[in-house]
Amino acid sequence: MNYKRKSNSYFSIISKILLVLSIVHPSFCADHIELVIPSQELNRDMDVTVILPDSYSNSNISYTTVYILHGAGAGKNSIINNVNLSELSDSLQLILVLPTSGRYSWYVNSSVKKGLRVESYLIDELIPLIDRKFRTDNNCRSISGISMGGYGALSLAINHPGVFSGVGSISGCVDFRPWPKNWKLDKAFGKLASNREYWDSMVIINRLVVRELEKVKIQLHCGQSDSFIEQNEALHKELLFCELEHDYSVAEGGHDWVYWNLALREQLITFKKWHEEK
Repeated sequence: MNYKRKSNSYFSIISKILLVLSIVHPSFCADHIELVIPSQELNRDMDVTVILPDSYSNSNISYTTVYILHGAGAGKNSIINNVNLSELSDSLQLILVLPTSGRYSWYVNSSVKKGLRVESYLIDELIPLIDRKFRTDNNCRSISGISMGGYGALSLAINHPGVFSGVGSISGCVDFRPWPKNWKLDKAFGKLASNREYWDSMVIINRLVVRELEKVKIQLHCGQSDSFIEQNEALHKELLFCELEHDYSVAEGGHDWVYWNLALREQLITFKKWHEEK
């Protein structure tokens, strides 16, 4: 079982190094492709950004692909505007896919909101399209997300075993029951008072089906000052109880882009390492 707590000094040093590198050596070599996908599941067009590494056009190899899900109240551009994804795509030779799936979709097929079928859109429409259009390695597909996106990444990996070989959550809202009035949760899951059983069934800690997750590599990151740290600690303990191997990293930081930038970089490096070991 892997369990890591990085020291405060680690993230302080790394953040300074990355700040200098981003200023001195900005990278814009990766190819950003904007797609508009007509979704039958959602009955509307959906925007997607695909970032190809600099070597893509001059090679014929298949690439590790990582889907990155945005947080509540935001869209894919919140990640694109705050993280140097071009540099990460180039240096790690990854295809990065950033969908916009609705500001408060929670990446689910809702049983209470008609037409909210983001889970089916991502699994049945987006991923097959990306695999057809680009040279992806179907055995090296991972998914991660920030906040609401962390919940979505774990939820999709649990519900669809075999689709993802790796899953990551960064500051994931893995148990949203303490905040029933926030982030338009009632639009996806209904009012807590009248849908408590449904809410209980949808939080990640109650969905750790060992058979589905034992072949998926898992990594969790959360800042020490994050309001979701208690729920992530509980999830970590439950994963240990279920004897599900995972990496759990806690370091100085809050629910903000300073921490997320570092954590996302670390998760992408880990995904690449895992896939090279396959």
